[in-house]
This record gives sequence, structure tokens and C-alpha cells, in this order.
Amino acid sequence: IEPGKEKGDAEYGHVGMEMGIILQGKGELFYGKETYKLVAGDSLSFASDIPHIIKNTGSTPLKAYWVVTPPKNFSR
Repeated sequence: IEPGKEKGDAEYGHVGMEMGIILQGKGELFYGKETYKLVAGDSLSFASDIPHIIKNTGSTPLKAYWVVTPPKNFSR
């Protein structure tokens, strides 16, 4: 995620679980009404039915390994 950019949706969640580990950079996870600061080495997991956004709050790209289950169907 480039500096100042974000991924996710503040209004809607989706079925499943997510987990990730931050490899580089820093950011914030907005999960429902909670905010969590993230830096390289942090890991997280959460039910994805609650609206959530991850935002890069640093000056370099935010890089992470991210797993979403169940996977989205890309075969359409």
C-alpha cells in the first residue's frame, strides 16, 4: 500500500477471516470502532464481517503477507 493510501471499506465487511504480518512500513487498522497501530513484525487476525480498513501512515510502502478465507472467486 503506497503512503497515504488505504484498502478496505468503512461501511461493509465480508464473510470470513483475515490474517496478516507486516513486513515493512507502518500503518493503522481501523476495525469497527477500534484503531490498531501496526509496524514491521506485527501480526494480526480478525473476523472480516466487521468493516475494516488498513491505511499506510508512513512515508514508504506498507508491505505485508495477507490471507483471506474463504478466498474470493476469481474464476468468473
